[in-house]
Amino acid sequence: MTDFFNTPLYATNLIYIDFWTFLHFFLAIILMLLINYYTKKNSRKIIIFSIIIIGWELFEYLINSIVKLPFIPPETTLDVIWDFIIGTVGGAIGFFIARKNKQKKKKHL
Repeated sequence: MTDFFNTPLYATNLIYIDFWTFLHFFLAIILMLLINYYTKKNSRKIIIFSIIIIGWELFEYLINSIVKLPFIPPETTLDVIWDFIIGTVGGAIGFFIARKNKQKKKKHL
């Protein structure tokens, strides 16, 4: 299964997109929606999201470069960078979705 997710869809010297990229994107949206639900201040939402996404990507990178578990395929630095970029875009979209829903609720009150 992980072989399927590691299949490159688009890869150059500067860009690396595989199926994991889409998973990072959609999970980042969900993560930001959850953070929005449980946190009031926008600055805290961004800080919490940033800590989680940076922490996760660092964890993935360290696991791949130091431990090298057989069931976790290695990722290149470029792949980790693009996972972070796409995750951040997903988080921004999740933030704006939650913001839009909040504005709609205020209009109905």
